Amino acid sequence: GPQTVFNIVKNIVGEGMLSLPAGIAAGTGILGGMVIATFFCCLLGYTFLLMGRVCHATGGETHKACAKKSGAPALAQTMAITLMLK
Repeated sequence: GPQTVFNIVKNIVGEGMLSLPAGIAAGTGILGGMVIATFFCCLLGYTFLLMGRVCHATGGETHKACAKKSGAPALAQTMAITLMLK
């Protein structure tokens, strides 16, 4: 849904578009930057895969719905607030 698209765009813009050029300019270098970018790409892909598996197992379509269907309503509300503020 819209919340998922918003969170993905926010992660890509916040992590990659802003911090990577600053890190490379600060002295990491292009090779180090590529290694770091590849690592975080794999890490984000893995966490998206895990979230997809949780959504599939619970039938939820958002972080909040997955947590609620897992039997944790307090976690569901916390997830919604955290993702909104992040």
